[in-house]
Amino acid sequence: MKTIYLTIPSLCLAAVAFGAKSPEEAKVYADVIQPLFNAKCVSCHGEVKQKGKLRLDTVENLFKGGKGAKADIIVKGNIEDSELTYRISLPKDDDDVMPPFEGPDTFDPFSKAQQEIVNWWVKDGASLEKTVAQAPASVQEEMKKILAKPPKGKLAKKAEMKVIKLPEVPAVSPAALAKLESTGVLSLAIHKGSNALTLNALPVQKTFGDKEVASLGSVAAQTLWLNLGKTQITDAGVASLASLKELRRLHLDNTKITDKALATVAKFTHLEYLNLYGTEVTDAGLAHLKGLKNLKKLYLWKTKVTKEKAEELKKALPGIYINTGWENEPVAKVVAVPEGAAKPAPKPINKICPLRGKPINPNQTVTYKEQVIALCCGNCKAAFAKEPEKYISKVPEFKLAKDK
Repeated sequence: MKTIYLTIPSLCLAAVAFGAKSPEEAKVYADVIQPLFNAKCVSCHGEVKQKGKLRLDTVENLFKGGKGAKADIIVKGNIEDSELTYRISLPKDDDDVMPPFEGPDTFDPFSKAQQEIVNWWVKDGASLEKTVAQAPASVQEEMKKILAKPPKGKLAKKAEMKVIKLPEVPAVSPAALAKLESTGVLSLAIHKGSNALTLNALPVQKTFGDKEVASLGSVAAQTLWLNLGKTQITDAGVASLASLKELRRLHLDNTKITDKALATVAKFTHLEYLNLYGTEVTDAGLAHLKGLKNLKKLYLWKTKVTKEKAEELKKALPGIYINTGWENEPVAKVVAVPEGAAKPAPKPINKICPLRGKPINPNQTVTYKEQVIALCCGNCKAAFAKEPEKYISKVPEFKLAKDK
C-alpha cells in the first residue's frame, strides 16, 4: 500500500494585480468580471487545471464553455439559461455550487453584489467593450469597489493535510486509455503521484449501458473511483465490473440495478463508498454487503430497504454512515370540493426557491408528491423537475406537509 501525503490548499489563486482605473476607462469585463474569475474560479478552471474542461482565465476560453455546459456557460442576454450565473447563485451545500464549498476557512463565494454584477453583464449581452461608467447605478458602486481593491482568492490559515491511501497499480497503456475515452467516459488520475484513476460516465449517461461497461475492463487494475450514476446499466452490466477489484468508490444511483447486482458489489472488498440512491434494491440485497468491512458511507434513500435492515447493517459494520432519507413520505390532504364548484388552482407550498434561495415565481412550479413546489426561474424549474429528490430537502414546507 502506497501512502501519499497531499497538502491541499483548497482555494483559488490570487487575482492578477490590476492598476486602479477610472470608471470611464475601466472595462466591465476586463477590469471587473475577469478579476472576480481570477480570484474565485481560475484555480480550478485556468491554464494549469481545467475541471470539466472549462477555463475562465480568458474571454476566449470563457465563451467556449466546458465538457458539460459547453457554450451555455454564458448565454448572452439570458441569465436564466446561463450555467455560470446559475452555479454562482446556488447555496453552499449544493453539489453544483461554484466555487465549491470545501471548508469555512477557504469558501469564497460570489457575494450578492458580485452576483448582481455578473447577472447584469450577462443580461446586457456580455459586452467586452462597455465601461464601468456605462453600467447602471445598481451595480456601478460595487464595480468601483472592485476597481479600487481587486479581489484575491481566500486562503486557509493553514493548508489542510489529507492522507490518501492508494494502492500501487501499473500505469495504464495508451491503447487501453484510448479505448476507454472513445466511449465518452471521463478519466482522471486521482493524484499526480499515482496511476490510480477515477472514471465518470456522467457525460454519456443516456447512452452508456451494459455493452459499454465492457470498455472499463481495459483499465480495471487502475480504476479506484467509478461513477455510473444515471446510466443505463442493469445487473448484467454490474456483473461485468467484477474485474475492478481495487474499487474504493462506486456510484450506481438512479440506475436499473436490483439486489442481484449487489452480489457482485460484495466482491469489492476495498469499497469505502457506495451510492444506491433511487434503485430497486431491497433488504435481500443489503444482506450481501455485510462482508464489506471497509465500507464507510452508504446511500439508500429512495430504495426499498427498510429501517430495520439498515440498522442491522450498521451493527455488522461499526462506524458506517447510512443515509436512508425520510422514513415516511408526505401525503397531501384530500379536500372535498362541493359538486359544481370550481376547483381552486393549487398554490405553491413554499416561498423561497430551494435552488437559489430567492423569492419564488408562482408561474414556475413543479408538482412533486402531490405538492406544488415553486421555483424562481425556468432554469431552476428544469433542474428541480429533473432531480426533485436532490433538492426537496431544501423545502422545509414540504417536510411539514405530512403533518397537516
